[in-house]
Amino acid sequence: MSTTTRLLAALAASAILLTGCGTAESPSMVEPAGAPAPAQPAGGVADGPVRGESKPADQAEPYQTGVQRQIARSASLTLVVDDVQASAERVRALAAALDGWVSEESLALTGADGIRGPVAGSWITLSVPASRLDDAIARVGELGTVRDRQASAQDVTDVVVDLDARITSLEASVKRLQELVGRSGSVADIAAVERELATRQADLEAMKSQRLYYAGIVERSSLTIALITPTQSSSTNPIQTGWSRGWAAFLESVSILITVVAAILPFALFAALVLVPLLLWRRARRAKAADVPPTTGDAPDPREEGAAASRE
Repeated sequence: MSTTTRLLAALAASAILLTGCGTAESPSMVEPAGAPAPAQPAGGVADGPVRGESKPADQAEPYQTGVQRQIARSASLTLVVDDVQASAERVRALAAALDGWVSEESLALTGADGIRGPVAGSWITLSVPASRLDDAIARVGELGTVRDRQASAQDVTDVVVDLDARITSLEASVKRLQELVGRSGSVADIAAVERELATRQADLEAMKSQRLYYAGIVERSSLTIALITPTQSSSTNPIQTGWSRGWAAFLESVSILITVVAAILPFALFAALVLVPLLLWRRARRAKAADVPPTTGDAPDPREEGAAASRE
């Protein structure tokens, strides 16, 4: 058997192995764009002996029914507080005490003019160990009045098992291709094997990255806290709600009116300095023209009138 035939046979065997492992990716394998990563449940892995830790992708153990379920959890709270900034500082300190950190933050603080208060949209997201998620929810709830609480969980066990199997298969395929590259053969055969090897290595690195992502969301949980003040908190009394909204709209209208007047005032002053003297000058000219009597003709000469009288 020639060298070319052996190379082609090895490539065909590798393709058959990869086809047997399945090539369709699960829809949940792609991380949603712009959304915070889901977090794991307290304890990391449910019904398993290992808690709070995950093995590397290349050391993953085969999945067994009822063992090491991979659950990703996240939670969110709406907290009514008196001071948004002070509460945010307390949340940061709490995250550090729980071996976590602030992953995202957006605070809308009170303006210095005192006209507009804080607007809705103040929130802070924490990343904490999954084993301490419940503790974090309870301790954050003590910082104010909990208005709303939500939690979500996602079972990613099937995705993780599929990734582990595909990674194992690709690693074996890459190893065989690396051995083929070192064997003697034509330049065309070696180039073909190297191209296939590069493709398999890129696929392997992508799968390992996905595996690390899922290990991260199972190991750590995200907790998002929305901070609102009592005036921002919704009320069940329609009269109070209408009054609050009407007063806020009135203050907003006054603020806009003051801004418009302040913007127009410099132009009005400049126009007054130019136009007022011009109007006064034109009025003075008109008054002077009105005082001069109109001309009706030449006045008669007295000597001519005397001569005419003597001839008569």
